[in-house]
Amino acid sequence: MRTHLSAIMFLLLSTLGAMMLRAWNISTLLTGLFFSLSGEVGAADCRNDWWGSSSQTMTMTMDSPISFALTDYKNEERHFSAKQGRDRSLDIYYLKDAVLIKGYSDAQIEQTNQNELSMMPIATLSLPTTILAMAAPKGPCSVGVKTPFSIQFSDADRLRDRTISSAVGHLFQSAPNEISYELDVSFDPAPPAPYKALVRYSGTLSFAPQEASPTSDADVAGYTVFTPSRPFPVIGSSAIPVVKLGEVRRFLASRQMAPNPALQRDAPPAARP
Repeated sequence: MRTHLSAIMFLLLSTLGAMMLRAWNISTLLTGLFFSLSGEVGAADCRNDWWGSSSQTMTMTMDSPISFALTDYKNEERHFSAKQGRDRSLDIYYLKDAVLIKGYSDAQIEQTNQNELSMMPIATLSLPTTILAMAAPKGPCSVGVKTPFSIQFSDADRLRDRTISSAVGHLFQSAPNEISYELDVSFDPAPPAPYKALVRYSGTLSFAPQEASPTSDADVAGYTVFTPSRPFPVIGSSAIPVVKLGEVRRFLASRQMAPNPALQRDAPPAARP
């Protein structure tokens, strides 16, 4: 059964992501989230902090795989994307002067909680990162050869209607300053959830130095600009008759199209140690 991407994203935010955004009483996972990492550094320019990756990719498999990618830039901007199959995708640029969205209709943007939209990247990617931090507490720069791990969780590690029971997998250094992983996370049901769930995660995290900013030559035609005004302007239309990211920046600055303050780049202090 194939599920529409927007429904999948809602599921992620309301369950897996909600664990990191709201369930701060889950002590086992908090240890991974807030742990200040200071292990051995494998390379001079490696950032030895599980929560300090410059970019990452992740594939999450339930009924069908969904792929995610996130790049963080030195100027505090970020680019996030999600894709399921050939024709279901979501792409967001979180810029200082605008939030650009492609893959959501105006109605879907309106229906999405603004805080959830701004927190979508960290909500989606938090669970595997937390588990990796628990599996290798000395930090990513200390990881070398393939390292297997198996983590058992207590009954207190509850995620809404399910209990996280275990995480089994391995991680290894796949390139300089890059960690790859594969892991299976088991969720036991609790009423009213009717069945046990197994979610497979695989991906990479790069701890190389960040790029300065998104390229100004990026083609962003068709992206919706999230602004307080309605209808939302679309890049490449008569409302914004340019298509390159650098041109869009200049156009928005000249028209003073301020972004919605609820969709700024920075996460709440609790979400980013």
